[in-house]
Amino acid sequence: MCEAFNKFILELRDKPIIILMEGIKVYLMKRIVSHREKVLRCNAPVCPKIQEIYEKRKRKAEGWTPEWCGDDQYSLFEVSKNFEKFVVNINKRTCSCRKWDLNSIPCCHGVACLWQNNYNPEAYVAACYRYIV
Repeated sequence: MCEAFNKFILELRDKPIIILMEGIKVYLMKRIVSHREKVLRCNAPVCPKIQEIYEKRKRKAEGWTPEWCGDDQYSLFEVSKNFEKFVVNINKRTCSCRKWDLNSIPCCHGVACLWQNNYNPEAYVAACYRYIV
């Protein structure tokens, strides 16, 4: 983004400050409008980049086997595949792999647990990635 911005202002650098500022204002307004139009055209419940990440994690979730740990709230699971094991807490939205903790998008282990309980995994994506219309 910085490189694109610097390229744009190359032709404006030798202009007086008022013209430079007006040019930057017009550039930023056009950029904001184009991004807004992209967002309005999107029909997905979450942003497109986040949707890509989420789709990859859904594909990776196949083959993971969640086992309920016996807690009262049906939220604690041990997920295993071959010799790998991870602990997922659905209520706290955490996993021992830490991917869900770091970016608030369910990891493949969390997706497997959510599927096991017939929950919609997209509902567990953080609200900051959702569209508000």
